[in-house]
Amino acid sequence: MQNKKNLLTIHNIFAQSNLSENEVDFITLPYVEIFQNEKTAFYINEKNSLLTFDLLWKNIVSNKNVSLAFFDQDSNNKNSEFVTNKKEVLKKMGIFNILEVINEDDENIPLFEIWENILALPTAEKLEKEANQLFKDFDFTLKNVLFNIINKYSKDIIDLNQENIREANLILSKISNNDIGYNPNLFSESIKTLNELSLDYKNDLLDILIELFNAVRENHNKILESYELSNIVRQKRLIENSKKRLFYMNEIKNGSINKLQNSIKIRDFYFEIDFYKKLLRKTKKKSLNLLNYLLKVISRDIKTLKWKLSIVNRESSKFLEIYKDISIKKRVYALLKRNKSKLYYLKAEKIWKLNNYLNTEIKIFINETYRTKKEDTSLNKINKLSKLIYYEFNFNIDKYILESKDFKNKIENEIKEIQSKINKLEKLNFEKILNTQSYWKIDEFERRIKMSEAELQWFKLNEKKLFNSIIKNKEIRIKRLSASFQAVFDELELFKERFTWIKNNYPSIFKENIEMLNNLNHFYDYFYKFKKMISFLSALSDFTTSKAPANKKIIEIYKNILNFSDFVENLSISNANYLIPYCDLKLVDRAKIKLMKFILSKTKLLFVKDSNFITSDIRLEFLRVLFKISEKYNLNFVFVTSHSGLIKANFDRVHFFGNYSLLEGGLVSEVFENPIHPIIYEILVNKKYSLLDVRDTKEYVYDDLFYVDDDNHYVFASLDEFQKWISKRENRNLSNYIAKNPQFNSTMETTVEIEGNEMVNIFYNQEFIITQNNKKSKKVQKNEDLELYNELLSSSEQNAENKKEFTFDENNEQFF
Repeated sequence: MQNKKNLLTIHNIFAQSNLSENEVDFITLPYVEIFQNEKTAFYINEKNSLLTFDLLWKNIVSNKNVSLAFFDQDSNNKNSEFVTNKKEVLKKMGIFNILEVINEDDENIPLFEIWENILALPTAEKLEKEANQLFKDFDFTLKNVLFNIINKYSKDIIDLNQENIREANLILSKISNNDIGYNPNLFSESIKTLNELSLDYKNDLLDILIELFNAVRENHNKILESYELSNIVRQKRLIENSKKRLFYMNEIKNGSINKLQNSIKIRDFYFEIDFYKKLLRKTKKKSLNLLNYLLKVISRDIKTLKWKLSIVNRESSKFLEIYKDISIKKRVYALLKRNKSKLYYLKAEKIWKLNNYLNTEIKIFINETYRTKKEDTSLNKINKLSKLIYYEFNFNIDKYILESKDFKNKIENEIKEIQSKINKLEKLNFEKILNTQSYWKIDEFERRIKMSEAELQWFKLNEKKLFNSIIKNKEIRIKRLSASFQAVFDELELFKERFTWIKNNYPSIFKENIEMLNNLNHFYDYFYKFKKMISFLSALSDFTTSKAPANKKIIEIYKNILNFSDFVENLSISNANYLIPYCDLKLVDRAKIKLMKFILSKTKLLFVKDSNFITSDIRLEFLRVLFKISEKYNLNFVFVTSHSGLIKANFDRVHFFGNYSLLEGGLVSEVFENPIHPIIYEILVNKKYSLLDVRDTKEYVYDDLFYVDDDNHYVFASLDEFQKWISKRENRNLSNYIAKNPQFNSTMETTVEIEGNEMVNIFYNQEFIITQNNKKSKKVQKNEDLELYNELLSSSEQNAENKKEFTFDENNEQFF
């Protein structure tokens, strides 16, 4: 497993859930981490009555006490930046319900959904820069090239429109005769022919349009490739470089070459100073952002703990445990708040290290047994505890403060040293040397620059003349394209009028053909929606004949066309499938199209909700598509499911949730090999899942993260529970070892020899065995111990809105 890189942390979910009018309960998720480039699963059983993913997500979005931190990769693929603003974090996340790929009622047309998604996309910075650059430097060239592309494919579109209008007119003339009542089969045959014609027309028109958009994209890429070699750009570069040389020639003329060299040294030193100042500002900004986040996390923790404190019995031991937590966290909050300005220049990784140190100290104190007298009242206990914290707990963070100070001083000293060098250079005097030859060279160079500028203007003027010379011809051709589409719209209106007349005069005949007429209605809807895409093409066509430069609207249309072409190329499905309603598409194509919208919107983390209403085959087919898209586009995801066998066979990391809380998680290989929490052990080994509606654990009051063997396996529990469960694990491991090794099945005794050769047990038969703790994780093979994972849950058949929930085996390994 590669080194873990944080992607998202979710902190401090504690939420009330109303079971009924008079009964409430709580869910809790103290902390969970999601890592980059791992196949991650949340196990949340669909039988849960309280903790569901929908409730978790609702709290992630709307619970003000929940803290989110998203780690964004920089260009070097490192965790150099992180986002803590919840609104910004949520923009990077998305949710997809797997039921969408089997929704038989979804009659939306993929083409129009894709187009709307593209229009709503924020423009990528790279594409924005490219488009603006091309329209600025190649205004007339781009107009001519775009016109040639549109003109080429508009001929095909016009021919297609004319041919289909001609065919449609023949059909219209047949059904316009007044003898329909005597020959109803004529109407049925005509409608059937019209349906076939409309289907072919839709597919042919989309093929041409996609080819046109692809040609625009290919031309865009070609212009970019040859950008630096174009006459205009080369001439611009020549002028820019010549002006720089002229500047330095003038500097030498007015002083000397030594003075110029000195000026360049001073300039470079100022660049260095600017670099160091930016480094200080960047370090401070990053550290301040992180420190504010940590303070906010602690503050929200305290709010949640106070809520818990108000719920539990004041005389119970739980009350004191929560009060301990609040008190020590207040102490840490005050410490960070007081020293925040002294930590401004501490690097982010050191701040995380400081945070881990403080959390460790908190954990040690929280889990330490605090003894009180029986006769002490709760108030006396609290007072004693407060004094203990005040006098005994003084966290020492001096080394971190010193490190921050040293870093700042080091940078400031570097700046002072460079500034000292600049001061010395600025005091130097240089003798001006007269050189009549330099005056002549400068004059000659100025003339060359003016000549280059004149050549640039000549290039642009020629392009403009060429554009203006054929503009009239262009306008005529573009008008033909617009007129051709208008003729199609007019033809559709004639058919609608005729169908209305037949419906009113021959209702029985109309009713007999209602299914085919409904198909034609779909075609009308399709074409009027398609009108939006055609309007974009028309606007771009008009721009190619306009003398005005490109405005924001034209550049936006151009970028949308490029995005659409990229989408179609990456999706790799048949063009005809874009026109088929989702409900009639194959599952693979549905999944591809539905998931690709998250790639378009630059989603960084996708939560995918599984459902028991789908079969194992569909689930695996969907996962195959999800994994491929994830790998190709670097899309991180979390799959939320209640199928432990599926998780074991296909995922890298898992987080198990019970009905109330996050329970256990880590690498799949370690958790499945060695479950610690009783509920997880029950799921994975005993092949049962109990909701455990009666709480028998303390996660409601206080829970903490404890690592098992290494940091790739954790359990959420109180300390005493964790110790108890670990002890049970050791006993189980010993029992299993003895069972597999009969030679150790006899009573084992450790003895010493005493007088009379009498052998006795030196531990009086009360010894215990410490087993070896091997920290190396064991990979769980996909094909081993399958019988261990059979028949975990057998869900009953249910009917919900006429949908059947499939019977499934949660623990059966399903992989591909």
